[in-house]
Amino acid sequence: FWAGQAFQSVMTTADKKGLIVMMDPKLSVPPPTIQPTKTSPVSLEAIHKRYQPTGAPVTIKGRVVDEKDSGVDGAVVFVIAAKPIQGLPTINPCLHPLCGLESKTNSDGDFELTLPDNSHFIRLVMGKPGFQASVTDFLDPSKATSIRREITPIKKGASLTIVGSDKSPIANALHVKGQSLFMLKTPSNFVVEDPSKLLLSDADGSIHFASPQDIHSGPSLVIKPGYAA
Repeated sequence: FWAGQAFQSVMTTADKKGLIVMMDPKLSVPPPTIQPTKTSPVSLEAIHKRYQPTGAPVTIKGRVVDEKDSGVDGAVVFVIAAKPIQGLPTINPCLHPLCGLESKTNSDGDFELTLPDNSHFIRLVMGKPGFQASVTDFLDPSKATSIRREITPIKKGASLTIVGSDKSPIANALHVKGQSLFMLKTPSNFVVEDPSKLLLSDADGSIHFASPQDIHSGPSLVIKPGYAA
């Protein structure tokens, strides 16, 4: 079983009832722990050597608003996947060197994100702790000059904390729940069925949910560029 188009492949087997349970005995709940990919058998340095920029620098512009159409100050915007516009990818889109490049919105909700190369489609995450995050489809950065996404505040009824292997909190980790996991399977046609299932951690590594049931119901995945999922 391959864990989606994610950051690492994980081998496991199904039981007699066909149930697949993926569990790292090192992890405790709460808090979940995600490991830096540099500790993985897969060398990011070797993977990144395959990347040869062939385009020119480009600046993506857009605005993040709330449900009242007001600009959201301090929302983070970052690349979560990238693939070449021409030809087949030679790097897993979620491991691409462009992943993790980020910007933040100003007091009006406006942002600018400069990429060193316009020869790759990119997917963006836009969100803020305490809000439902938003994920774009793959975009041509040369044409992405007026992106506009809405994120909605959530009620804070429960939370969990995301930490690294050294137990330090990890900010801006994307928590994906339930059917939204299919974003890793359908990169070009993905539509979020339930935006409330896409949430970002704050500076303390905390992710807030409307209720405890939202934490424990169904499968979930934590994604952060530079870390194993």
